[in-house]
Amino acid sequence: MLSWLIYPLSFVLTLGIVVTVHEFGHFWAARFFGVKVIRFAIGFGKPLIKWYDRKGTEFCICALPLGGYVRLLDSRQDEVSVHEMHEEFSSQKAFARILVYSAGPLINIILAVLVLWCYAMLGVTEVRPITGEFIKGSPAAQVAMQPREEIIAVDGQPIASWNDFNMVLIEAAGRDGFVEITTQELPQSMFISDLVPNSSQQRVNPKTQNFTKTSYKLPVSDFLSGVPKPFESLGIKPYRQPVPAILGTIIAGGAGEQANWRTKDKIVKLNNEDVASWQDTVRIIQANPNETISFRLERNSKIISGSIKPSSTATESGQLIGKVGVGVQEFEVNPELIKTTRYTILNGLVYGVEHTLSLTKLVFVSFGKLLVGALSLDNLSGPVTIAEIAGKSLQVGVSSFLSFLAYLSVSLGVVNILPIPMLDGGHILYTVIEIIRGKPLSEKIQQKGIAVGFALMTSVMLLAFYNDIARLLF
Repeated sequence: MLSWLIYPLSFVLTLGIVVTVHEFGHFWAARFFGVKVIRFAIGFGKPLIKWYDRKGTEFCICALPLGGYVRLLDSRQDEVSVHEMHEEFSSQKAFARILVYSAGPLINIILAVLVLWCYAMLGVTEVRPITGEFIKGSPAAQVAMQPREEIIAVDGQPIASWNDFNMVLIEAAGRDGFVEITTQELPQSMFISDLVPNSSQQRVNPKTQNFTKTSYKLPVSDFLSGVPKPFESLGIKPYRQPVPAILGTIIAGGAGEQANWRTKDKIVKLNNEDVASWQDTVRIIQANPNETISFRLERNSKIISGSIKPSSTATESGQLIGKVGVGVQEFEVNPELIKTTRYTILNGLVYGVEHTLSLTKLVFVSFGKLLVGALSLDNLSGPVTIAEIAGKSLQVGVSSFLSFLAYLSVSLGVVNILPIPMLDGGHILYTVIEIIRGKPLSEKIQQKGIAVGFALMTSVMLLAFYNDIARLLF
């Protein structure tokens, strides 16, 4: 009943964790160098809760949970007494100031390592990159890629999951020429029991067999420009295991109950069209809101015919689709389509470090591609998308939530280290210039830089908000 609360609560939890850790990095570094911390705030606006420690620092949680800040004693904005000068920030050595600015992004990276370490020990579940259908006229269709083959490399880089596939493709954004994809043939025995629940037929382990490998050179031009999803840009659709069209649940009062559908009925035909899987069932019913359609069911080896009238419901985009109030029967997922690896403590730490480095590289590359226009600006996401992804990942399970938390922590760390005035990276840039010049830039120049940085970040945030709204409405 209160499931809608999962999204805002997940947003506050996820962002709250990464922001609190980020600001703690600044706080700890400032305290280490003896700088007085006036305020440690999570969120912006009016404080909802606040308290003080023995050193007089005010800790507060504010009304708008979209960030946070650590306010240090600084003669450029505070009146500093003589006995407090040793605790003042701007008079600290340049090296100390750079470390204070860097501590926030750095601890975000460390958090990602720790989170992914835990994630690895809980068990990493990955979907094998097996090809399904191909979009007509797409690069994949042009080179006649084959379905039910596993993608094992992209541009010579080995991959093991669809997530790996996406990461490599993003690095190729803006390319003209081709993307080389290497696939490996799979035994057909992997797919024999797709529509047979609880099948005990012997499957062949592809790792023990030698199967043909094929390299395809997919033609691309200005790759990923204007296309937010790498899959769509190449026309490759992941393989989806067909789900048997057998009824599992019948919702009271729904069209299915009214049409005398029962649990364990197998749907054979809908609207005079053969039904081979649950996916066919969903497709046909959703395409016929408020329209009477014929059906044929198999029940206890007997065929039952009749008609049913799906009711209608609106999607997020406002499109009407049909529904009949039934659910699918549980079925056995082909275990060869996924793989789960549980790591030891030591191997888990190695996994955490390696994948954090990969995520950091991906975020840097993505921002670089966005700046030069090689990656569509549609990829920018704001708080609405973050809330949605956080909520869904939390509903899926702890491992999924940890994976998203690590990605968000890396993203926050990378964004803040960019050399943009107003961000940590901008302050580091000013300090480096100060070291080179032997004196700081004038207050006027620094303020102009901060104004430019503020305008840039505001524009990015507005675009991210627009993308969020557009995803909901269109």
